[in-house]
Amino acid sequence: MTNELEVGYIAGINIFGDVVQKIFGFGISILLISTVSSYFLLVLALCRLWGRPWISPLSV
Repeated sequence: MTNELEVGYIAGINIFGDVVQKIFGFGISILLISTVSSYFLLVLALCRLWGRPWISPLSV
């Protein structure tokens, strides 16, 4: 397994099989996308909350 870029992928195929490995990969990618989108929404909400007093008192 030397000089292999995806050692975890090769080990996963040998342990679980090709179909299960693709399902796990798809699940992990969906979880990563949802995590990034939730961080994005959190940052937008915090910026709106922190910036409210300095923008204008009438812009509610």
